Amino acid sequence: MQAISLLNSRSIRFSFGFLLLCFTLLVHPSYGAKQLQSELPSQLEDSIKSCLNRGALSEASMYANRLMNTSIQNALPETEAAAYSNLAWVYQQYNNVDSAIYFYTKHDSICKALNATRKQGQTKIRIAALYKERSDFKNAERYYLEAEVLLREVSDSLWLGFLNDHLGHVYHSIGNYYNALDRYQQAIRLFSDLQIFQSVGGVYNKMGMVYRETDNKEEEKRSYNKAIGILKELPESIYLAESLNNLAEIYFDEDSAAIAFVMLEQAKVIYEKFNHQIGLSAYHAVLSYYYYTLNPPNYHNAIELGMQGAEIALQSNNFRGYADATYYVGTSYFKLEQNENAIETLISGYDVATKYNLLAELSEICKALSTVYMEEGDKVQAFNFLDEHLILSDSLSNIDRVKEFTRLDLSYKFKTTQKWYYNS
Repeated sequence: MQAISLLNSRSIRFSFGFLLLCFTLLVHPSYGAKQLQSELPSQLEDSIKSCLNRGALSEASMYANRLMNTSIQNALPETEAAAYSNLAWVYQQYNNVDSAIYFYTKHDSICKALNATRKQGQTKIRIAALYKERSDFKNAERYYLEAEVLLREVSDSLWLGFLNDHLGHVYHSIGNYYNALDRYQQAIRLFSDLQIFQSVGGVYNKMGMVYRETDNKEEEKRSYNKAIGILKELPESIYLAESLNNLAEIYFDEDSAAIAFVMLEQAKVIYEKFNHQIGLSAYHAVLSYYYYTLNPPNYHNAIELGMQGAEIALQSNNFRGYADATYYVGTSYFKLEQNENAIETLISGYDVATKYNLLAELSEICKALSTVYMEEGDKVQAFNFLDEHLILSDSLSNIDRVKEFTRLDLSYKFKTTQKWYYNS
């Protein structure tokens, strides 16, 4: 009975307090809104910033949602836009691309309504970058071009530099090498004017990679050397390591292994310093390729280094690098007459290449699997993989014809324009 009496007493006190609160709100109907308008937006923005600095993403998301609701209720478009931007960033860290794009798009709409041209242009670049990451190059190009119009309107050279750099990558990815080089050159001009020489060197490295696709070894080598010449005078960076790594591969092809090994070791030191896993994967890939193509080949070293690179590539979501590594490791096993290991390795690469639509790597792996299965006497599997290889080869041959046209086009269009960039 005592417990029941105590419970009833507390219930009476709670009911009285609740009625008093309701009466207060009726007398002062704007009380809650005033509190929200005067305190919450700035406090919530500070809380979001604090959470992001600490890496507390779930807390940041909670505060951003509260800021969004508060801003909508109180007609505060600036802080509503800030909420959307923060929510997009949080979802981007969670690799939830669809949600990140959704909230960046909401931010974009408010910036447009507020005539915040610079912020709108920057947000469109962020949307484009997310589409680029998921290899949706059509939408990426669309948003980059929309951003370019806005950023030119406010003469934002820094973000136009970023835009041209990223757009160059988009055009490189779809095989439009003329536009890729053109955009990279615009980025070089903008970054040079701003004296951001780390980015200048990084873009020269990317130009070298475009020239690799066009089989223009001379320009590829000049681009890497230009990048290294700039970057070696600056604090160590991933850009320098990538340029050394890429140039080392050329020196291996030129039978200048001593120079190549020195460059690779320099690259490795930088990769390890910055814990850059994709770079370490590329380091192992180049060494594995070297031993694979050595005369005579050293397949044991090719396997050991290739497996190390493949493991790092898979852990860092470098799926193209993983598929490429498994091809060389698998075919090395085959050369050593270890067919069971060859099949297991090649199938693992086949699965990844299929999942991520890596056509060139998939075609080579299918051809290798057909050869191994034929050696094993499994003609059905051999025929199936050979058939898949031929279908993929036909598709890739169309791409190669476009590349060949691009090579001819480039040799004409860039014969004179390159002088400025390499003499600057």
